[in-house]
Amino acid sequence: ASTELIDELNNLTTWENFIEGTNITSRITEIRYNNKGITKIPNSISDLDSLERIEIQDNAIEYIPGYIGSLSRLMYFTIQKNNLTFLPPQIGGLAKLEVLKIYENQLIEVHQNVGQLSNLTILYLSENQLVNLPDSMCNILANPGIDINVDNNQICSDYPECFTELIENSIQDGCP
Repeated sequence: ASTELIDELNNLTTWENFIEGTNITSRITEIRYNNKGITKIPNSISDLDSLERIEIQDNAIEYIPGYIGSLSRLMYFTIQKNNLTFLPPQIGGLAKLEVLKIYENQLIEVHQNVGQLSNLTILYLSENQLVNLPDSMCNILANPGIDINVDNNQICSDYPECFTELIENSIQDGCP
């Protein structure tokens, strides 16, 4: 990672030491960029291949860059309280992802590749603009201990049958 990036993130990161051969290397494993007024996720984050946790809530981010899918060690991603309207297809490439919190955004759809997140245990989609859910999300219902929240959307009738109980037990805005 560049020196500029390290300086920029210095107080918002967690460093861990890794042994590579005979060398000890420090790498950034966690970034917390909460309530900093940022409007986009810096491209330089794609260079941080050891990231396990990203918290960037309470900002003004409008999109998640596609490179997010290349962060192969990412397990925890919170990006709630931003201005997101969609998720990139690459989100499905986060094979180790366990927690995805994207509530209180402006999401109008959830990409079908979210259904590929077989390690997901928490998915919070509440307080968005969702009117449906993709069929592929039925796959994550089999994840052990899965906790999904879709409250305060507009999911009234166009959702997969597998989500009937979840939707019927949620609070939806503007549904008859």
